[in-house]
Amino acid sequence: YFSSHTLLSGSDYYWRVRAYNPQLDVFGPFSGTAHFAVDSALPAGQAFATLNSTGGAVAETRYVDLKQGATVQLEIIDTGFGLLVSTATKPDSLDFAGGGFGIAYSNDAGETWNDVAVSSLSFPGSQEAALALHAYNGALYMGQGSGSGDGDIFVYENGGWTQSLDFPLNQEVLAFAEYEGKLYAGIGGSASGDGQVYVCDPNAVIADGICRDGEWSQSFFATSNSSVLRLAVYNGALYAATGEGAGLGDIYVFDGQNWSLSYDGTTSAIESLAAFAGRLYAGLAGGAGEGDVLAFDGVGWSNSYDGALQRVNALTVIDGDLFAAGSDGNHALMLHFSPSNGWREEFVAPEPAFTALASLNGDLYAGAGGGQGDSDVYFFAASTWTKVYNGTAETVGALAAYEGKLWLGLEGASAGDGDVLALSQVSVATMTGTDGDLGPLRLSGLVDLVAST
Repeated sequence: YFSSHTLLSGSDYYWRVRAYNPQLDVFGPFSGTAHFAVDSALPAGQAFATLNSTGGAVAETRYVDLKQGATVQLEIIDTGFGLLVSTATKPDSLDFAGGGFGIAYSNDAGETWNDVAVSSLSFPGSQEAALALHAYNGALYMGQGSGSGDGDIFVYENGGWTQSLDFPLNQEVLAFAEYEGKLYAGIGGSASGDGQVYVCDPNAVIADGICRDGEWSQSFFATSNSSVLRLAVYNGALYAATGEGAGLGDIYVFDGQNWSLSYDGTTSAIESLAAFAGRLYAGLAGGAGEGDVLAFDGVGWSNSYDGALQRVNALTVIDGDLFAAGSDGNHALMLHFSPSNGWREEFVAPEPAFTALASLNGDLYAGAGGGQGDSDVYFFAASTWTKVYNGTAETVGALAAYEGKLWLGLEGASAGDGDVLALSQVSVATMTGTDGDLGPLRLSGLVDLVAST
């Protein structure tokens, strides 16, 4: 339900509902009466302090020499309807839990604010791009490209990276998916037939659950397609989306024994796949207006979204809704789909495209790209999008959650641009009190001042 009336801040509203049967033209009884309050006024803050090395509170105007492990605190007051404290509370008007309050930092005198920081350059890439990231069996896998022989797979475990598979000819490793306990990888190149799917049995050579060279084999060979762009599991089968070339945006399906064609497309590529609410969704790519979203119900494919997008680069499901990330040819565009409300435009960013999506701790992150300095990351919470990472590379080629951190695969035009970064929150904040308290309540958190200065 969307109100056609302007709701006033500081007001308390009451509501009730009843059902209507149009066939009999009969109304049911009213429900009980409930109410909600609208409070758009900003809470007040006071008594900001930093704790020094002996635990003493230091005022905002005084210097603290701690570089790491410093605690900051602030008292917050809302004399209207109280404060949202719980990180699990989900107000009816929000798509996600509000998350209570948090701590952000600035390193440009307050012009921009972030709440995550690069905790490490995890993988200093030697190729142009890190294009796929996937957590499997307690390890993180990365696929890279993009020249002949550059399409290799690396694995991160026990704090270090090792090569999992060395392709002598393929240009790119573009996708991963787990199916029936094995890891599958989508491979791409520049010529017909370069599109392949490889599968790893992680215990074939060494029974340790880690995919190593010698444990990979070819599962599928797309004779007409140059790239397998995305993999997804739906209804007990593995699906592979392909491209790139006129009419090569196809989808193949593997039932555990054989591969077959599921969808014979007309666009140049199927860039994304995701299973949601009993259907498999596919994001298309091509020219203006060809970035549609298809839906498969197990029997046939149909159009779910027909809009102005050129590409739907990523699909992901979070908190019972489907998100589609792409480009309209000029800007990064995010779409939001729910079975009850259908498709709607969620967010537009200034970068040329959204390129990747990932969920970490129940929150949605979107990677962007398209030009030098466009490798940014946005965070979605409480119906608000916030840029949390301002990158210097060209594109975020991949995102993944692993070991409580957000991992970024970067993409550029030159060899050595394909790095992998690990992002983590600069601070995990706590707050006293309970939902609805007027305050003052104390917000505090442990911060790394090296990142935040």
